[in-house]
Amino acid sequence: MRTRKKDIIELALAEDIDKGDLTVKWFTKDGDQARAKIVARQSGVLAGVQVAAEVFKRVDDSLHIEETKSDGFAFSKGDVVLSVQGSAASILTAERTALNFIQRLSGIATITSTYVEAIRGTKAVILDTRKTTPGMRLLEKAAVVAGGGRNHRMGLYDMFMIKDNHLAAGLHITTLQEQIDRARSANPRVRVELEADNLDQVSSFYHLRGVDVILLDNMPLASIRMAVKMCPLGMQLEASGNVNLETVRAIAETGVHLISVGALTHSAPSVDFGLDFVPQPLAKATPEATPEATPEATPEATPEATPEAIPEAIPEAIPEAIPEAIPEAIPEAIPEAIPEAIPEIKQRRKYVRKVKPTLKSPFRESVVSLEPEVSTLPDQKPAV
Repeated sequence: MRTRKKDIIELALAEDIDKGDLTVKWFTKDGDQARAKIVARQSGVLAGVQVAAEVFKRVDDSLHIEETKSDGFAFSKGDVVLSVQGSAASILTAERTALNFIQRLSGIATITSTYVEAIRGTKAVILDTRKTTPGMRLLEKAAVVAGGGRNHRMGLYDMFMIKDNHLAAGLHITTLQEQIDRARSANPRVRVELEADNLDQVSSFYHLRGVDVILLDNMPLASIRMAVKMCPLGMQLEASGNVNLETVRAIAETGVHLISVGALTHSAPSVDFGLDFVPQPLAKATPEATPEATPEATPEATPEATPEAIPEAIPEAIPEAIPEAIPEAIPEAIPEAIPEAIPEIKQRRKYVRKVKPTLKSPFRESVVSLEPEVSTLPDQKPAV
């Protein structure tokens, strides 16, 4: 079956997005902007930050991306390794795929670094293998380098590696030298490696021309030491099989040149990262505050001023003016002389008339005093 060649980022986005991000489509607003950062949830060695940045770019090339840390950086929990700013919808869509890459690749770099540290002080070098995730070999091998390791062959195309299965498939040991000569003549820059299962094979391979490396497959430490002791100058020995963090130091101390570790890529645990959105300052905070202040000013001022003005001014003034003037005038006028009383009544009525205008003045003053507060209310609808 032949398919159009796609790179790993395109394939990863296609399997995640397919026909579109439904949640973003229905639960985000067009034009909403955001800023987010990829933050380490644990310590480790970084790898894949450029891949994560490329994921965001593939989703939306208008996003502004900053790689704050580089591959190979030993980060701590809480460190920010990448920040992105732009369309909130685009950031949300790219989030999971970007994190998948950086978590996986940083996991490989981190475990590689652990192996490198375990053999520090010896002459051995940690190598990877071809036991990689399909489609991700180049990225995973780059992660090994970020962690301080070295790459073995990238694929079947860049190194001759004759293993036990080649012999089992019909390759004869008697014709091996002739075939090595032909292969090297046609590909002078390509290295040749032979796999040996025991010391007898190792000894026979030492006599072959054109061999660069002999791989010691699953050999005990004593056999590895013996192979190292017999190794001719110009040839390298690679130990492989049963290599883990408990055994790697002892293997390195035998004197082998190379140690290949399949676990770097096939068993590396991912490093935990998260995408945290940064709270943005609200540019619309000032216009939004005005509607809140307005309703408070109106109800507080008007109800308080009006009841105080009306009951205090009118009820108090009327009883004092009318009851005191009229009742006093009438008793005095009737017993003594009606004609004489009439002027008094008229006089007191004039007094009453003079008082009446003053009764209304407190209410008028209170109403007037409210007018400036009412007039300060905004005429325009606040901007949204």
